[in-house]
Order: sequence, then structure tokens, then C-alpha cells
Amino acid sequence: DELVALLNKQNSTRDRYASITFDDGYADNYTYAFPILKASNASATIFVCTGFINQEIDIAAKYQTYHGLAALTWEQIHEMAGCGVTPAAHTHSHFKLTSIPLTTVDEEISKSKDILEYMLHRSITGFAYPFGGTGSFDSTTIDVIRKYNFRYACSAIWGRVSDKSNILALPRIRIDPLDSMSDFMAKLTGRWEFIPHLQRLRF
Repeated sequence: DELVALLNKQNSTRDRYASITFDDGYADNYTYAFPILKASNASATIFVCTGFINQEIDIAAKYQTYHGLAALTWEQIHEMAGCGVTPAAHTHSHFKLTSIPLTTVDEEISKSKDILEYMLHRSITGFAYPFGGTGSFDSTTIDVIRKYNFRYACSAIWGRVSDKSNILALPRIRIDPLDSMSDFMAKLTGRWEFIPHLQRLRF
């Protein structure tokens, strides 16, 4: 939300900012990241897959990278939401939205928003596309996001946000578990800007 406000201010993007985001809703966000965020007085956004939190699906079991990771609890999300971590929507079942019927896309998006607003008693204004690459959402998907009055949506397309970015398909820079500190710094300072070219070739 702060990022969106900055983008709406003239000349605000001349300065350097970082928006910290987490996807899916893994418990290690609470265990490891949350104490650091609190100690640093830093804000962040967690895009929550509500079916994962409700234990209806197990995202971690599907993907080797996340195998064995537990989901956040609603109590943990409540606590983080009271300390500068903004919950946002990430569908209910973590489907690739371009691979399912439009009626299911609508249901997945609206259901995640409704559950989050019911459980947390707050308006949910942000969304992140599952998987997030160029092949995982399209103009029809964005129309559904717009229909439910999300202020912004994040992709996983590599890049920095500027005032020219599509507010409903914001790029991000992915930080991976195996990144060294050197990798981390290289990503933040722009030395991995070849990634968008690789993504275009892949999709």
C-alpha cells in the first residue's frame, strides 16, 4: 500500500525504496522474518494462499523447494498484521490462473479476498498471481483483479517498479534460499538485470 501511494506522488520514484514481499504463507515467515522486521521497524506484505492456511491444500508438498514447510496459522497472521505486516490475497488453491476456466479464476480470487477479510476484519487491497510469470496471468485475469477492486497486483516477472509499471502486474526481484550475500547485493544493485531476457525466452 505504501508503494502504491509513492507511485501516485509526483517524482517519488526518483529515490530508492524497497518493498518486501513474501508469497504463499509459510510459517518460517513468522519464525525467522517477522522478528527481524519488528527489530528493524520495517513493513512487509505477505500474499496468503487461504487454502494453505486452512489446511485444505499443502503447497509445500507439491514443490521440492518448499517440501516440509508448514503454513502460517491465523493467529500468527493476526499478530503480524498488528505489527506492520500487511496480509494480501494469493488465491485460495494456488492454481496457475491461465490453466483453469474463467469462472474458477473468479472464484479463486474472490474467495481468497473474502476469507482474508472475514478472518482479519480488514480490507484486502493487494494480490499476487500464483507462479507469477508471463504465462500465469493475462488481460482476462487482470480484468478479474480489477473487478474485485484490488489496488495493486504483483507478478513474478523480474524487474524494478517505476511510475511506468502496470499497477496490476508489478514486477518483483526474487530472493532465493540459496542466494549468497553477494547474490543478494547483486540483485538489489541491478547486476542481475539479464533475468528478464531469460524469462522472455522461457515463456
